[in-house]
Amino acid sequence: MAYIGIAHKSNTTPFQTDVLWQCSRDAAIAVCSDERTKGEHHFLMWFEDEPQRIKWVRDNGMYDDVLADIGLEAKGRELVEREPVQLGMELEG
Repeated sequence: MAYIGIAHKSNTTPFQTDVLWQCSRDAAIAVCSDERTKGEHHFLMWFEDEPQRIKWVRDNGMYDDVLADIGLEAKGRELVEREPVQLGMELEG
């Protein structure tokens, strides 16, 4: 199991890790490798071991497009594969 957390570039003495999601190692690598998860003041990072001082933070939807493009979605604190979209029947015209 892996965790995806937020690293704050201005934080020089981190004492806790802000964690968004728990997921597979492959999912964590895919999410954190996407350039859209890097900002001016923060970036997403992943790690395999649960941090000693963890702080779960609320997912505000900022990375929904990234997750969707990778085929994932957030279900609470966990990232899971997106369910396939069921297309409706075509309307006759």
